[in-house]
Amino acid sequence: MKVFVIVSLCSLAALTFACQDSCAQCTGMNNDLCSECKPGYYLKDGVFCLPCHEGCKRCNGPQKSDCMGEELYEFLSLHRVLLEGDLSLPSKKVSLKKGYTLHFDFVNDTFIGLIEFNISNGFFGLGFGTNMTNADIIAFETNNNEITVTDRWSKEHGKPALDTELGGTSDVTRLGYELSGGVSKVKFSRKMNTGDKYDKVIVNGENDMIFSYSTTSKVLDYHENNRMAKKLDLSKSS
Repeated sequence: MKVFVIVSLCSLAALTFACQDSCAQCTGMNNDLCSECKPGYYLKDGVFCLPCHEGCKRCNGPQKSDCMGEELYEFLSLHRVLLEGDLSLPSKKVSLKKGYTLHFDFVNDTFIGLIEFNISNGFFGLGFGTNMTNADIIAFETNNNEITVTDRWSKEHGKPALDTELGGTSDVTRLGYELSGGVSKVKFSRKMNTGDKYDKVIVNGENDMIFSYSTTSKVLDYHENNRMAKKLDLSKSS
């Protein structure tokens, strides 16, 4: 009888943990954990979205005294830690500029990278090439408390297209990300030579690289004057 009760409770917990309609953002291995609630709800135990007190648009609890103004809510959202996946640091690193670092490793024929950048609401683009013309771009965008990673190709100045839109393949995998206090980290992997004509070959040594970013705009083709081109030594022995 005791065993039956325990199994029943576990089954109930699994059902309860399923992502709810009141969730604005879900995470977890099966995308079944709630990390962000829709307006009118608050996050309980990092899993459940429960209703705020009647009349509260934002809150951090069920009581009327738990109501929060929009500015306070945005402040707390910015300064809490939102993370998912693997964020262990690769063993090598190069500085792109102050506040922007690329950690990297080579594992067999795969490049493992982790980017740290001082952006909490914008984008960062890391490219292989000498300029925006015919450049292989990996784009990191911070949207809805998550960092997305996309594989893109820039034919010319402007918004780079997804490789898949051009007939290529998506070859970049997001391994993990973290947003905390205005600092973002995202870990990714990609084969050094994917065989896709819209991907440059990453070499164990010097690579022509570019990067651009915006701390305000979420549109990939607008980065003010925040851009740079340089040779980076991505040697295993560096």
